[in-house]
Amino acid sequence: MSAAGHVTRAELAGTVLGWTARGAHPLVVGNGFLSREVMAAGDGDHVLYLLAGMGLAPAVAAGLSLARGVRAVALEGDGNHLMGLPGTATIGLTGVRLTHVVHWNGGWESTGGQRVFGPGRVHDIGRAFGYATTEVVTEAATLGAALDRSAAADGPALVHVVGAMGDPVPPRTGLTMPGVARRFQVWLRSAEGDPERAVQ
Repeated sequence: MSAAGHVTRAELAGTVLGWTARGAHPLVVGNGFLSREVMAAGDGDHVLYLLAGMGLAPAVAAGLSLARGVRAVALEGDGNHLMGLPGTATIGLTGVRLTHVVHWNGGWESTGGQRVFGPGRVHDIGRAFGYATTEVVTEAATLGAALDRSAAADGPALVHVVGAMGDPVPPRTGLTMPGVARRFQVWLRSAEGDPERAVQ
């Protein structure tokens, strides 16, 4: 259960994973503890983890959206977000239909807890870069509705989810990244109704 004004990683991962699965949205997850959390929440063939690509989840999701004509979803923490600001700016400039979820807990927790600052103003960054909509979520109970609103946006939508340091950390996964890539390709072809189509 989250404290008032915060959404835990587990709450965020479970909500986003379920929402993307129901809507058949490709989900690209940045590296760090959030990737472990999504795996622990149930994983899914529609999920692509970027365990060696810090800051690149939004750019990869944008590529999927542009190439496939779907609303992809990028999920990342604040450390990844700060590393990938050029991609965020490009998303705003292109106007690609994308839901970009940033969990801001105020630090690089998976590398030793180095502090950034908190809770940050990620929503202002989205607005400055030209995102169609931006909003802040501070309670798990309102996250689903925020995701629904992002899906209706005519362009990129940024959902800034306020978290806190100190959440329990799930164990590492036994999944291999080549295996994740292969199953994601199969899912993507199946979702498009063309199991024979190669992923470019």
